[in-house]
Parts: sequence; structure tokens; C-alpha cells
Amino acid sequence: MGKIAVLAGNHDVGLYCASTLIDTYGDNVPFAVALGLDGTLRKAMMRWGTKHIPYEGEDQIVELIQEHNITTVVLAWWPFIVHKINKIGINVINTHPSYLPYNRGKHPYYWSIVDGTPFGVTIHRVDDGIDTGSILWRQEIPVLPTDTGESLYKTACVQMKLLFRKHLDDIGSEKFPVAIKQSEKKATGYHSRDFVIEPIDPNGLYEAGALIDDLRARTFDNAGSGRQIEIDGKMYRIHLRLVEGL
Repeated sequence: MGKIAVLAGNHDVGLYCASTLIDTYGDNVPFAVALGLDGTLRKAMMRWGTKHIPYEGEDQIVELIQEHNITTVVLAWWPFIVHKINKIGINVINTHPSYLPYNRGKHPYYWSIVDGTPFGVTIHRVDDGIDTGSILWRQEIPVLPTDTGESLYKTACVQMKLLFRKHLDDIGSEKFPVAIKQSEKKATGYHSRDFVIEPIDPNGLYEAGALIDDLRARTFDNAGSGRQIEIDGKMYRIHLRLVEGL
């Protein structure tokens, strides 16, 4: 069994994955790079003597990997591309909140509703592309007419924790299955620039189904989500949820 490093984003899912891995396989996790620390992760690292390394860039992590003879890097909700780490020749696996190969990149919950593509969570190997690496494990999540962007996002967070926990021993012992190459024919992917939010024209013509899907896909419980519309010189935001029933 080799040595494992975990890179955790400052998010509940990333911190959960990191703390769970360290709590179970702490002897084999010499360091973790976390963009944030909660009490659970802090205690797990102290319990096992895992070093917390503040993030200073990818070159720093490459040096740490080589110094500690790391054989697997786990990206737990990690927000940065790791082109240099991926070229070392070790296992690099990533958690991604979509049902790959569908919706690589940004805002997968939105595109699953708008495009009608499958949704879910995936743990995959990392290659030179963005979320294009071969699939290790994934879990599909049904998309219902009553779903919003927020409901899918929250469900994905829960399911990613469950998927990571389910395969924790495989990850910790580095017993990875034969990964499944992603289908480029089925693949979809988006950048942040594709997530354009233009105000709704109150006098415009819209296809009803497409507008409904767009609105519910953008609906979160915060003032900055939804779509803007100007009425009598004042800007409002439209949020939309479908409620089942007559």
C-alpha cells in the first residue's frame, strides 16, 4: 500500500471526504492540502498526525508528492486544474458532481435540467482534459419536473458523500477497478461563460417549456439566482418551482 495525499476544497463535501479518508487511513495520508478546515477535519488530522499544508500553488504540491513518495492524490471537491500533478505518473482521482460523460465542467445541475441529460455524481481518474478521465464509480440521480438547480445541487452533495464512503476502502487501499473510458459521442461539457444570465424581456416571445426549465434550473434560495426582469423601471428576479398537483 502506498501513500495518499488529499486536496480538499473549502466545501462541506470536500471536507467530509478528506476527514473520512484520514480517519480511516490516516497512517497512509502524510499530508492534506485543504482550502478550509472544519472541526472534524482538524481533529482527524491531529489524531493521525497528518500535516495540514496551506495551498501555495501546484508546484508546491508536486514537491510534496515527490518528497513523501505519494502514489495516489484524491481531489475532493478541488476547484483547480492539476495539469502538473497529473503528469507525475501516479493515481489522481477526482470527485465531480455530474453523471459523466454528461455535463463536464461548470454548473452540471443547470445543464441536466435544460438539456434533459442524465444527472448524478462520479469519481474518475484525472487526465489532461477537464473531467474527461476514465470513470471509476458513478451514481445516477433522477431529475424530476419538481427539481430546481438547488435541489439537484443539494442531492449531488449528499450522493457524493455516499459514493465516496461506499468506495472508501477501495480508495484507501488503492484497489481501483478497471476504469471505463468515457464516451465522446455522449459527452457534453460547459464553461462558466456558457452560463449566460440575460434579463427577461417582459415583451419578448419565449418557448414556454424552455423558459420554465431555464428558470427552475437557475432557482436557488438566494437573492442572486433566477433571472432578472425589469417592471416599471425596477429590477426583480424570478424564481420558479413546480408543485405537483391539480
